[in-house]
Amino acid sequence: MAESIQHNLMKLEKMITILNSALPMVIAQNQNKEGIELILQASDLVKEIEFDPSFETLGTTIRLLSAGGSSLLSTVYYQGYILDILEMLNDIYNEIQTHGIPKSTKAQEMVYAGEFLIRLVGRLTNRYKINVIFEKEYEAKAVRAFMVLNELKRVVRFLNINPDISMNSTANLENGLEIDALSQESAEELHKLAGSVLEVVNVQVFVETKPQPVFMLDPPDHPESFDRKLNTYLG
Repeated sequence: MAESIQHNLMKLEKMITILNSALPMVIAQNQNKEGIELILQASDLVKEIEFDPSFETLGTTIRLLSAGGSSLLSTVYYQGYILDILEMLNDIYNEIQTHGIPKSTKAQEMVYAGEFLIRLVGRLTNRYKINVIFEKEYEAKAVRAFMVLNELKRVVRFLNINPDISMNSTANLENGLEIDALSQESAEELHKLAGSVLEVVNVQVFVETKPQPVFMLDPPDHPESFDRKLNTYLG
């Protein structure tokens, strides 16, 4: 238990250090390349927090929001969002030091806020259905299915996976794996990623032609006192 606590503290401390370095850069210069790269680095580390599964989704959300040079990166909404995440990580760090691993966090709230911002700038405009067929004679299809999902997870938001191999490692994959997902990437890129896994013999990617509302969310809570909050952070 003590080892797990120390391990999580080390991860959190690294993320906090990275975001503390990145945020002043992003605030001082809109779309500061070095600052954004640091935030992307932190987004990958966020996924490694294991005591709350929402952190993996949060890491993907931060990456989708930060990559690609959207005009949103120049706004106080984005800066405030990253600051909110930094404050959350600091709170969790302090709680672990005092009381141990928390039973709950605000990670899912941060996911909802990030999804709203993504929808706001219209970056996730494509909804895909991806069908993956594996070599018929290959027995460990579930292993390859996990590898396909691992290749895709950095650039998509999964909506549905059939069969759900996360719940059943012995799921029947004779008819392949069906994935519903959102992504800013092209169909060609998703086809390339899924097809890069060994024992995959066929990949079909279908693009949904009619846009549908996927995230039915309320706006994130960005208090009007953001300037005061920012000034406090900057010191």
